[in-house]
Amino acid sequence: MADEATTTDAPEASTTDHVNDNGDAPEAEGQWDEDTFRKTLTKKNNEKSLRQRLKELEPLANKAKEFEEASKTEAQKLTESLEGERRARESAEAKLIRYEVGADKGVPPHLMRFLSGATREEIEEAADVLVKELGNGKASKTPGKPPERVAGGTASVPEDDLNPLELIQKVRKGRV
Repeated sequence: MADEATTTDAPEASTTDHVNDNGDAPEAEGQWDEDTFRKTLTKKNNEKSLRQRLKELEPLANKAKEFEEASKTEAQKLTESLEGERRARESAEAKLIRYEVGADKGVPPHLMRFLSGATREEIEEAADVLVKELGNGKASKTPGKPPERVAGGTASVPEDDLNPLELIQKVRKGRV
């Protein structure tokens, strides 16, 4: 092809397929000189190589788009996971505040689930109301020593003071 480009004979082609330096098609066959022919041939060869390169790169571009979409999906998954972790953390913090306030206000552990509110102050108000309803602010009564049993009008002897042999004798006599 290099030999063809050096000859002055121009190939027969329509004038609309080729352009001159100004970007215009030559008006007549006589305007084709060696330089115009080389430029036109180079341009056509460049276009052909660019089209071929484009065909090679299109599958890569499609793969890149697919990867980008997959990455977006992965990013969405991570975002959803992050949101779930935030909700779990907020729930744990709210539960901790409920138990802290309940312990400070004297709410029994089994009743702390009834404390509600969006802020610490609201939970404190709910704890105050609950404690008041349970009775004079003494909601957390610890079980104390049970009252002594009185048998026959006399106070019974504490069990710590009894001898096991004496206890057996009392049981046999029916006094205990």
